[in-house]
Amino acid sequence: MKKSIWMFSILALVLSGAVFISPAQAHGGHGGSYPMKHHGGSHEENKYGCPIAEKFFFKAHYFIDHQQQLGLSEPQINDIKALKHDMKKALIKNAAANQIFGLDLKQQLSEPKMDQAVVGALIDKQAAAVAAGAKDAAAAYANLISILTPDQTKKIKELWLAHEAKEHGE
Repeated sequence: MKKSIWMFSILALVLSGAVFISPAQAHGGHGGSYPMKHHGGSHEENKYGCPIAEKFFFKAHYFIDHQQQLGLSEPQINDIKALKHDMKKALIKNAAANQIFGLDLKQQLSEPKMDQAVVGALIDKQAAAVAAGAKDAAAAYANLISILTPDQTKKIKELWLAHEAKEHGE
């Protein structure tokens, strides 16, 4: 009985949206504005489903939007664009895997006699995929911020602080 309660709890967590990405979020892009705007410590809706991907795309767009002030070289710009491309592809793949997981799970749950071992294996597989996706996103973020030189990193921080001061009337 305890195993049934545990499985149901895990299932409820997974189905409640605890996964990182939905199909609508997978297409990335920022529609002309930053994917995350800072307003008094709160953030707009997370368009990517993953907080790491959210921060990744915000920084990537911010770097590109301020490439002249930062003095980004053409190779740096190309590296940022390549990382963005790879991240978008990963999000799309993760969204597809999430949809397949949902279909497989619903199929198992609709069986007259649900096989808990199969459901457990599906959940374990999805949990591992989510963890791997988060680790990959963190690695992409680390690669992104390593593109800037120390002087460019200092400059981007100055630009951000000036933006924050202007936005908050300081």
